[in-house]
Amino acid sequence: MQQQLRAKLYKFTSSRLVKIPKAKGGTRPLEVMTVEDLIVLTAMKIVIEPIFEADFHECSYGYRPKRGAKQASLVIREDLYQQAWGVV
Repeated sequence: MQQQLRAKLYKFTSSRLVKIPKAKGGTRPLEVMTVEDLIVLTAMKIVIEPIFEADFHECSYGYRPKRGAKQASLVIREDLYQQAWGVV
């Protein structure tokens, strides 16, 4: 796999679609990836994430590690108490 990645020959395999039963009836589709694909995606994340993180403002919360909607809402609340005039 490492040789394929270095030679830029690695190709992701097709995900397997599994239907998961729901509690109230019906099913929910779930894509299952291969272990190899998950390893490659994790390695890509480890390399790429710090590059993009450097460009984000400290006040950005969307899709960032160790930051979530609850944290963002607390910061918004604090800003509003300090007379902030808008939230984006």
